[in-house]
Amino acid sequence: MEVQHEKNVRACPLVVLLLPVALAAKDSKDSRDSGNSLVRFEGGIGVVPVSSGVGTATTAEVVNRNIVRGTQPPGQIWRIAALSAEVKTDGRIKVDGRGLLLAGGNGIGTNANQSVRARLFCDATTAFDSANLVALQAVFADLPSVEAIWVMGDTVGYGPDPADTYALLRDRGATLVAGNHDRAVATGQGLELFNGPARAAAERHRAWLAAEDRDGL
Repeated sequence: MEVQHEKNVRACPLVVLLLPVALAAKDSKDSRDSGNSLVRFEGGIGVVPVSSGVGTATTAEVVNRNIVRGTQPPGQIWRIAALSAEVKTDGRIKVDGRGLLLAGGNGIGTNANQSVRARLFCDATTAFDSANLVALQAVFADLPSVEAIWVMGDTVGYGPDPADTYALLRDRGATLVAGNHDRAVATGQGLELFNGPARAAAERHRAWLAAEDRDGL
C-alpha cells in the first residue's frame, strides 16, 4: 500500500487500522543508504480494541474503547507479523504489511478476508511531565511552527504547576485529550482506583485549580 502526502513532514505517528505506531528515525547505514528517508519503521504490530475496564472487579461490564484521535478501534484483536513504513523528506509515504491475522474470536488465526488501511498524523510530537511548567516551557521553546498542538492526556495530576501549565496550553490553543488523571482532577472520577501518591497528587491539583479550569479539563 502506498500513500501520497504533499505536505512537509516533521514527525508522523502512523496509525495502521487504528493503532498508533511511532515512526522513529534510524541513524543506521540502511537509513543513510535509502537516500531521502525522513523516518522509518520496521517490525510487528497489533491492536486491542479496549484500552481499559472500569472498576476493580475481575470482569468489567463497562470498558473504554481504544480510540486514537477520534478513530474508532476494530471489533477484534489483530496483529501484523511484519510492517514496513517509510516517510520520505519530500512527503511521499510507503507502507507495506505482511501476515495479518485475527488474534481473538472464532476467526482467530485467519485474516477473515479483512484489509488494512493506514492513517497518518503529521505534526510535531513531544512530551512533558504532567503539570510541569518548566518542562512545558522548554518544549515550546524548541517547538517549530506547527498547525496544531495536541496533548494526549494527563495535562495535570502530578507536577507542581497545574494552573500555570493549563493556562499556557490554553493560551497556545492546544487541544487537550482528557486522561484518567485529568478526569480525576476535574471530577473526582476514578480516584478510588489510584495508588496513594497518585490520589494525593490528584486531590491537591483538584483543590488548587479554579472551577473554570477544572471544567476546561
